[in-house]
Amino acid sequence: MKRYLSRYVLGVWLVVGPLSAPLEAAQWPDFTKLVEKYGPAVVNISTTAKKEERKDGPIYPGIPSIPKDSPFHDFFRHFFDEENEFEESRPSTSLGSGFIIGSDGYIVTNNHVIDEAEEIIVRLTDRREFVAELQGADKRSDIALLKVEATNLPTVRLGASSD
Repeated sequence: MKRYLSRYVLGVWLVVGPLSAPLEAAQWPDFTKLVEKYGPAVVNISTTAKKEERKDGPIYPGIPSIPKDSPFHDFFRHFFDEENEFEESRPSTSLGSGFIIGSDGYIVTNNHVIDEAEEIIVRLTDRREFVAELQGADKRSDIALLKVEATNLPTVRLGASSD
């Protein structure tokens, strides 16, 4: 009985197995045409911001520094010398993507990509680079609008819930 069951399972697997691959492939859409059509309107966004960093870090690792208005600040400063709390600002970088929505240079991206950025660089798929200016942002919905000085850019059309 065991021998027949294993032959039956093997036979079913040999017949049904090859049929499942085309069915599985048919379920996934082909994104090739989509990328060819809209790929040039997708941009790379890199930002630079300056962040202050502690020179020596907190007194004890994992424990934040003692606030200056705390009664313990002077006591611990006497033993651990916290005079020079901050060193020079060091650049912090961020990387993200966005979509060109206006041929005159308007780009939509996420707010967290450009949050606190001092410089925003936009790179197109044709390797052109532009310095972007922030036009507006909303932290709550995590969206930002950028503008670059360029014309005749490839665009994507924003969808609507009624479409």
